[in-house]
Amino acid sequence: LPTPDLTNQTGGQNPTQVCAKGSATYATPNVVGNAYAWTVTGGSINGAANTNAINVVWGAAGVGSVSVTETTPASLGSCSASRTLSVTINPLPTPSIQGPPSPAVCINSTQTYTTALTTGRTNQWSGGVGGSFVGATNTNTVNVNWTAAGNGSLTVTETNTTTGCVGTATRTIPVNALPNVTITPSGPTSLCVGGTVTLAATDGFASYTWSTGETTPRITVRQAGTYSVTVIDGNGCRNTSSTITISTSNFTKPTVQLSGSASFCEGESRTLTAQTSGGTPLAYRW
Repeated sequence: LPTPDLTNQTGGQNPTQVCAKGSATYATPNVVGNAYAWTVTGGSINGAANTNAINVVWGAAGVGSVSVTETTPASLGSCSASRTLSVTINPLPTPSIQGPPSPAVCINSTQTYTTALTTGRTNQWSGGVGGSFVGATNTNTVNVNWTAAGNGSLTVTETNTTTGCVGTATRTIPVNALPNVTITPSGPTSLCVGGTVTLAATDGFASYTWSTGETTPRITVRQAGTYSVTVIDGNGCRNTSSTITISTSNFTKPTVQLSGSASFCEGESRTLTAQTSGGTPLAYRW
């Protein structure tokens, strides 16, 4: 009788421990002239099934088997013998990624992501498309600094150190741009003594906080200084405007001096002189 053999594991062939969805080679010594027929449970044969070696793609976790029947040629009596190998199909790890966007992720922010910490498992993070890793990437926790608006992505690979089986999880991370806020003055930014100007921030944001502490979209300014506003949009992203400088003129209100008595006779005259301080007036209008 022929003597098929599935015990030779040289080069990784004929494994009895495999991973779900993985593939493996099974082979029996080749005897010229003999015919081979294979059957598999728990998986499928990839390619030819009538040679001394086959490739098996395993299915779901559980128990499978590989059987080979070897038959001699008719000239030697067409004798047959079979061998069956029981195979344990180990499950793949099923990592998941926890972390933002909940709340939403803003560009230029650093966020923390985690996967379950399981004894006998190792983790490796990769991807980070749209950002960069901050610190170690081979633990169950990773920090990512998101540097580009749009859809980023993050992948974690978990390996079972006993079975060698590997599972991955990938998550898409929407990264929001920062709000764009500007300040528009209602008039000149150089104020006369006692004058005011209204500073208006871009409309449509969830909250406003001015450098003065005021929290309205518009403020009225009476004093010289540098002003800015910080806004938060509907995604929770925060940004601060460029500053705007308000100055005040040193001119005082003009006063009028009379050259003589305010009571005078017909035909006489008096001179009125406008006086100011803090600079030279550009023009006078009586």
